[in-house]
Amino acid sequence: ILLVDHAPTDNDHHHHPEGHVVLAALSEVQMTVCKTGVLDYFEEYANRLHNGVYRRLLQSGGISLFPETGLNVSNCTTNGVHIRASAILLPFRPEANGLQFAYSIRISLTEEGEECQLVSRHWQFMDGSGTIRRVDGEGVVGKQPLLQEGGYVDLGFSSDCTGEFVDGEFCYQSMSGPVGGTSLTGGTGQAGVSGTFQFVPGTMENPRGRLFHATVERIPFVYSLPNY
Repeated sequence: ILLVDHAPTDNDHHHHPEGHVVLAALSEVQMTVCKTGVLDYFEEYANRLHNGVYRRLLQSGGISLFPETGLNVSNCTTNGVHIRASAILLPFRPEANGLQFAYSIRISLTEEGEECQLVSRHWQFMDGSGTIRRVDGEGVVGKQPLLQEGGYVDLGFSSDCTGEFVDGEFCYQSMSGPVGGTSLTGGTGQAGVSGTFQFVPGTMENPRGRLFHATVERIPFVYSLPNY
């Protein structure tokens, strides 16, 4: 993060005496994320962390910037499978063909849910003008977790699947790729993603019922200032 305290220019109508907050990378790409002052920006950031909008990562000691609560968080429960999801802008990705976003999916079994395994996924990506791109695939990021009470068994076809029980939500992240019809100056329009995960009661090897579709409600791809 680079804190910029500069004098206003003819094109800068939102100058604040405390300066702007600018993200900077080694690639020399920069993006202004706040124009209302450095202190206000970090005060709001601290409030969001305190109120649970952001989550502390216990294993790494870091902070996840994927929102946990708020209007842009997707929440849906199907047959006892709860799916919570949100997205953030990737500021250092080129935007020649549109902005790029990362999205985080968190999946867990509710108290009413019964053991089931994720089989496949179906996504509908919508760009800023409303055009839809569909994506289907086996599992997610090489994994097909078996949801159980209190956590999941790490199963799948990826080499890093342990086959062991893990406490808590199954969580993974992915990227949208360039989203057409979006830009930092023109906004994001109708951009977002929704879809379903296909689950089988029991396990894929020993199913105890028919496949069902767990809904992923729309995850909006949004960008606005201030951007946290």
